[in-house]
Order: sequence, then structure tokens, then C-alpha cells
Amino acid sequence: MAKKNKKTSSAPRKKISLTLSKQQKILLGSFLILLGVALILSFISFFFTGEADQTTIGLLTDRKLETQNWLSKFGAHVGDFFIRQGFGIAAFIPAFLILLTGIYFFFDYGKKPLAKFWFWGMLLMIWISVFFGFFNKGKSIASGTIGYEANIFSRDYIGLIGTALLLTFVLVVYLVVRLKITPELVINTFKVSKKQIADEFDTAKKEATEPQPEARIEEFVKDKSTIPLDVEVKKAEMEIPTPRTITEKIILKSDTEGEVEMEIEQAIEEEEIDTISEKLVKDFGEFDPRLELSNYRFPTLDLLRDHTSGGGITIDQEELEENKNRIVETLNNYKIGIANIKATVGPTVTLYEIVPEAGVRISKIKNLEDDIALSLSHRFRENH
Repeated sequence: MAKKNKKTSSAPRKKISLTLSKQQKILLGSFLILLGVALILSFISFFFTGEADQTTIGLLTDRKLETQNWLSKFGAHVGDFFIRQGFGIAAFIPAFLILLTGIYFFFDYGKKPLAKFWFWGMLLMIWISVFFGFFNKGKSIASGTIGYEANIFSRDYIGLIGTALLLTFVLVVYLVVRLKITPELVINTFKVSKKQIADEFDTAKKEATEPQPEARIEEFVKDKSTIPLDVEVKKAEMEIPTPRTITEKIILKSDTEGEVEMEIEQAIEEEEIDTISEKLVKDFGEFDPRLELSNYRFPTLDLLRDHTSGGGITIDQEELEENKNRIVETLNNYKIGIANIKATVGPTVTLYEIVPEAGVRISKIKNLEDDIALSLSHRFRENH
């Protein structure tokens, strides 16, 4: 018999988790923040002490050598590596990115924006380094060694003009994709700025030509007959009297000795004038709307037509018969039979009530309501 091979059960493999705890994020964030600050300080100090510290480069283990960098030998070597031998001034970008990453970890912000910051930051760092190397004839702190060598490499293959076009294209990509700058936005910005300048110039010109308030008040005082309405209203406001209270004192004396006397004051208020309009009405009287139409005469009652005299409403049998025939003929054109017609004659309008024959649906008449009304209007118009 064949022996069955027993399968050895292997222990499940543990998955490696890269998730950091809260304490680990704080520690990592603190380290990155301090590292970013140290790099920034080293780079700033390198621009002032880099030349003096060149003799100490490469002698990191010699403790007797002294450096002038703010972070001593660490600052001198880091500044030389990233600025002189690296990307020049653009080396500040990764230093700030390290600081920003530390802030995101320390405060536990979302990490998705960091990838975008690092991608565009590195692209901008390379572009700045090559840009300064394009204008420098040799190695310098502005471009660094990498920027200068990249510029020389680009000129060997695509030439001076090609390198300039490539730098321009990368700059356009950064402005359009990263900063969302479009030609329409630039044109609108120039239009808005030009309009603001024009508006400010017009405002300043208007303020310069307008008389000052003191001068206007002086003109009004010289010629009181030409005081505008707003000044009269303000004058009326100033002349409104403030309500006064007239007190009447009453002293009550007691017959008993040693008891305190009581003094009573009764306030009598004058009639208050609440608004300016009431003050104007009180001074000048109410406005008469018929002042400009003093010669206007109301129409007489003779113009009205009297329908009570004359024996009531007259009925024209011939006209009623003609209208009935028109209605019947019109409805027959739509195959609607009529059983009865009732006419109610009024002083101005005659109402015709139609009762259709049995079997005629009311919905049919409703659907043809507009067509019937139009046909009747044409017939009445032709006969009148």
C-alpha cells in the first residue's frame, strides 16, 4: 500500500505593518523638524563662512580644527555637500520639505499632500539649479556643481537655444499644472489692475476737484437763499426741541413731631415731537395735493347713462334668432347636435345656454371649446 504523505502545517506568516503609533509619529516628526531647522541654519551660515571653512572640509574627525559655521563641522560639511557640490541655492527646498514633513508627522496630518510637495519641490530644485548654471560661466554657489554640470551636458546635446527652450517648457509646466496659471487668468489680472488704477486716479481727481465741507458751509452762509434741501433738513433736525419736564413740588408735613417730612415731585411732560415730518407739518401745514390743479372741475352727472328710464331692457327677436342659427350651424360643423338653447338678455351682454342632444359627450365639447369659440367669433364679425 502506498503511504500517504502527511502535509506539514506551516505556521502563518506575520504581516509586517508599517503603521506608526502616535508616539512614533511624534518622535519622527520632532526629529525631522529639528533636522530641517539644522539644515536651514547650516545653509544660511555657509553663505557667510563657507570660504573660511574650506580648509576643514574632509577633516571631520580632527577635533582640533575649528570652523566658523553656526553648526560647526556638521554645518560646514552639510553646506558644502548640498550647496557647493550639490544644487546651490536650490538646496534650501529639500531642507524646507524635511521641515514640512516633520510638521505633518508631529501633528498627524494627512500624508497625501506630501507626495505632491516632494515631487514639485524636487522638480523646482533641479530647474533653479540648472537655470543659474545657464547664466554662470563656471561653478558657483548659486547653481552648485550639479546645476553647472547639467547645463553643460544639456548644451552638448541640444545646444544653448535648446537648453533655454527646455527650461522655458519646464517653467510653463510648473506654472500651469502646479500653480494653475492660464493666459486668461493673466489677462484678467492685468485688466483688473489697470481698472483699479484708473478708478483710483478718477477718485483722487474727483476728491481734488470737490469742495471741502468747510468751504461748502461757508458758501451756504454767504448766500442763504440757495441753501439746498439737505441742509434745511439738518437745520430742522437741530431745531427740534428736546422734551423738558416741569416738576411740581408737594411737601407733606406731619402733625406729629419728630416724624420725617416727605417731598413729592410730579413730572409734567410737554408734548413731544417724534419725527421731523411732524415738525414740518406743525410749522408749514399739511400738503395740499390739489394745489396745482385749482382750476380742475369734476365731471357732471349728466355724462352718465341712465338705464332705469326707458321701459327696461329691449329684446330684439330678429337678432336673437340670427345668433341662434349661427350657433346651431357652427356646432353642426363639428357634429354636435343641440336639443335646446336658452338666451338670457342683459343690458350689455346676452348669455346663450346650450343643452346638447342626448348621447353627445361633454368632453367632446370641452375639447372643441377653443375651435367653436373661434368659428363663432368669425361668423359674428362677418355679419357686423
